Amino acid sequence: MTSTAVSAAERAPRRVLDLRAPVPPGWVRELLGDAAGGATHTIEGLPVRVDALGALRFASITVVDAAHLDDAPFREVVARAFRALLQLAHHQSRVPVRFWNYVPDLRRPAEDGFTRYEVFNAGRHDGFAALAGEHDFRLHLPTSSGVGHRGDDFVVQVLLAPAAGVPVENPRQTPAYRYSRRYGELPPCFSRATLLAEPVVFDGVACRGLVAGTASIEGEDTVHPEELDAQLAVTLHNLDAIAAAIGAVGGGAATGLGSYRDLRVYVSDARYADAVARTFAPAFPRLGHLEIAIADICRQGLLMEAEGLITLDD
Repeated sequence: MTSTAVSAAERAPRRVLDLRAPVPPGWVRELLGDAAGGATHTIEGLPVRVDALGALRFASITVVDAAHLDDAPFREVVARAFRALLQLAHHQSRVPVRFWNYVPDLRRPAEDGFTRYEVFNAGRHDGFAALAGEHDFRLHLPTSSGVGHRGDDFVVQVLLAPAAGVPVENPRQTPAYRYSRRYGELPPCFSRATLLAEPVVFDGVACRGLVAGTASIEGEDTVHPEELDAQLAVTLHNLDAIAAAIGAVGGGAATGLGSYRDLRVYVSDARYADAVARTFAPAFPRLGHLEIAIADICRQGLLMEAEGLITLDD
């Protein structure tokens, strides 16, 4: 994954992140700071490294050379990875509030007309369901992003908090966990956003909303396939609707796109980066950071998706 950071206010110079070492967005990296002295645990045979973040914690799992696995073993290691992270959170009395998933060879054809992304979704569903107990786990899912990167490893990163957040859905979109079988044997397991019980502080501002990877999707359908400008417009509408929904749940004043303080935008081709910067930077009047990452997007025809961190005005 390659990233370019652009300041909406100051048009800061671009910088490139390592394609083969997926990293979380800038606001998470700022929270991490120099906290590199975490402990490595082995759960279900997978290494899990935990780095202290004060009241928050961050953990990640890397399954090496996962790109070379066939569909069935890949689904199994995905399930094991999620079970491991959920078990670790439980053991530390923490709750997952945000996942980032980096899937190698994301668009590779799989069985039944699906792709590697749908195999990943099935494994993720297996992992959540295995630890769900009797309740419907889909109603309590944290927010998430899932993109492809150009390395061979499968990487899952998770932000943990002392208390669970509140899942928030976008009224313009079908909840992902209710997608039809057009999008895989088992549906994606994430909410469109998470309202945090305790805010994270980024650039001196308390932020309570974590927004999932958001694209040109209405209901459950891709709209404007292969049309970048139209997809950017629909994505802006979706991001605005999610901010309003978070405000309604959180009791704060929703300022729409003005709520966003940090954005990461994934694009399928580096040639789209300039168009994203031109469109997104002026659309978010209080944005502090815009990061553009080159990554494979989960659906055929989608050229980009965006995720973000937002604040609520009291």
